[in-house]
Parts: sequence; C-alpha cells; structure tokens
Amino acid sequence: MSQNPFVIYGIVKRNGEKQIGVNVTIKNLTTNDSCTVQTDNEGEYAVDLGDITKFPTGYSDGDKIEITTLDI
Repeated sequence: MSQNPFVIYGIVKRNGEKQIGVNVTIKNLTTNDSCTVQTDNEGEYAVDLGDITKFPTGYSDGDKIEITTLDI
C-alpha cells in the first residue's frame, strides 16, 4: 500500500541548546506503529508517516501521534 508522504519534523532543545544525537520516538497511537530516529548535528529530526518501512500500517487523517524523547 503506497501512501502520500506526511513528514513530521522538529528540533530538540534543552535550555535553548540544540541537542545532537538524541533519540526521538514517533508513535502513531491509533495504529500502535512507532519508530525511533536520532537528531542530526543541528538537533533536527524528521520522519515520514507514509514510509511503510517505518510505519507498516500507514496512517489516516485524524490519527493521534505522540513524539517523545527520553535522552535529555
């Protein structure tokens, strides 16, 4: 099943400082699919909910998404 891209992205900061190499978990609470990515050298992360290698169930409008990091 192919889906349109739906990219979720952001920057992880602590006390105003960009956090490099931090694990960020993106979980689709509706389908229970999740994946973990690391922030880059600018503290940024991005993941595509339409990437079936990361989210095999895909996504639908109205799904609830949770983004967490435990490294900082």
